[in-house]
Amino acid sequence: MASLFISYDRTDRAEAQRIYDTLRNRPDIEPWLDVKRLRLVEFDPEIRRLIEDSSYVIALISEASLSSPRYVTTEWAYAQEKRKRVLPVLLDRSLESRSEVPALLERVTRINWVPLYESFDDGMRKILREVYGDLAGGTFRETFSSLGSDRQGWQFDGWKLDDDDAENANSQSLMAKVAPSFSSQQQMRVATIPILLGSWSRFAYARKLVLHRANMTASARFQVTLSDGSHTVPIEDVALTGARLDYSEDWRQVEQPLDLTRFRRGSATLRFALEASDMIPIPLTNGRAQVDNIRID
Repeated sequence: MASLFISYDRTDRAEAQRIYDTLRNRPDIEPWLDVKRLRLVEFDPEIRRLIEDSSYVIALISEASLSSPRYVTTEWAYAQEKRKRVLPVLLDRSLESRSEVPALLERVTRINWVPLYESFDDGMRKILREVYGDLAGGTFRETFSSLGSDRQGWQFDGWKLDDDDAENANSQSLMAKVAPSFSSQQQMRVATIPILLGSWSRFAYARKLVLHRANMTASARFQVTLSDGSHTVPIEDVALTGARLDYSEDWRQVEQPLDLTRFRRGSATLRFALEASDMIPIPLTNGRAQVDNIRID
């Protein structure tokens, strides 16, 4: 669990609240926002404790916060004293030319600055990727936040992000549909991402799956694999065969043991595939798959 302390000046309350609302209910993230900002004593013990207990301090840098000796500058200094990871969020482009900003951010590399003035969504994606990357450590994890994927490198061929997520939280899932037709009697949707391998032994994710074939000659299938180009590890394979015409299951947690001993490379490709075919030109055979909360460790 990552705890995020949001440091801001009262003037920037709306921006701070928006950041808090975006982070709230995210898996493994607990944001904290002082909604009063009316302390009668300067830098009270509760704020000190919250900063000490936090994993990150998100500091909103603005004209107001630079001008006030309370709140952000004091909390920032204390966070650095306690060697906390600080993410500076710049609310205005002009701040980059202010002399106070380089001095304030001297211990933070520019790549970790979050220019929220350019794009709120892009800024929040940067924060989420930083936090989830730190939480993942030597593992792979993907939660598909409300702002998009946590990981860069996804290739979506027919898949897209959907607001229905596994935990009914402020999040999304990865979703695809297939429905063969007269002009396209076979359809396949593939989502892939390259990943660096670790010493992993478990693959877990949540999925929601519906498969239907309209006749015995039709087919519908959902597959999850991990491949290094020479060897492929099957994670899950759900196919309608024989007399089975339907498969329907609400959100379910799937967990499989993972054996990577045959892999000789340090990287692999994770692949989700949904496919269906039907020689009869009536779009009754179909499939729908949703994937969320992927974890490999």
